Amino acid sequence: MYGSVLVATDGSDASRAAVEEAAALAAPDGTVHGLFVSEDLPMYTRSDAAATVAAASGGTATEMETTADAEAALSTVEKHAEAAGVDHETDIVEGVPARAIVSRAAAVDADAIVLGKRGLDDVAEDILGSTTERVLRDTDRPVVAVPA
Repeated sequence: MYGSVLVATDGSDASRAAVEEAAALAAPDGTVHGLFVSEDLPMYTRSDAAATVAAASGGTATEMETTADAEAALSTVEKHAEAAGVDHETDIVEGVPARAIVSRAAAVDADAIVLGKRGLDDVAEDILGSTTERVLRDTDRPVVAVPA
């Protein structure tokens, strides 16, 4: 069991499994740190409905959808941590996912990083190399890769 566990989530099936695993790996007096990394995405990847809501509220469609996605994904972290009886903290950051995950793990002094093996963007990951693979290369902390 680990005292401090960082789990990155994007709302995918694999990241939901990672959240469950992170809560199970945390020591009874430990903390699960949930992280959602927001990347700048082209507007054509967002829905027209989100653009309409965002325009009416003064935000952008990307900001509105990303915030909703992040809150939904991080609520799963809170739910599983509470069910396991461990503390939890959640954060939303912008950046390149692998860099942000490694940086956040250092900032919270995580004893382990838990990730889903595959996220929402399987095609890009096949071409560019997955976030999980990059985190494995760039960190000196234990990494647990959880299948969906």
